[in-house]
Amino acid sequence: MNTEYGAMPSLAEPCVPQSPTENFAQYEIIIRPLNSGYVVGVGCQSFAFENKERMMKMVQAFLNDPQKVGANWRKNQQLPNVE
Repeated sequence: MNTEYGAMPSLAEPCVPQSPTENFAQYEIIIRPLNSGYVVGVGCQSFAFENKERMMKMVQAFLNDPQKVGANWRKNQQLPNVE
């Protein structure tokens, strides 16, 4: 679909890289504190965490190996165990 601002992406287009060679650095990471935890946004995905320690471990796991974390999320809809 084209608009006056240019082509709009299709809703069917994936919002996370589909291959290990795609660059995860293109995704903005947003951390929003809440009264009872945090919401972390990575690209178009959002994840809720109950405490700061778990949230920080998960962000660190993503930064250390974004391809592995992304592939596991796409395949299993699971984040790594960082306990």
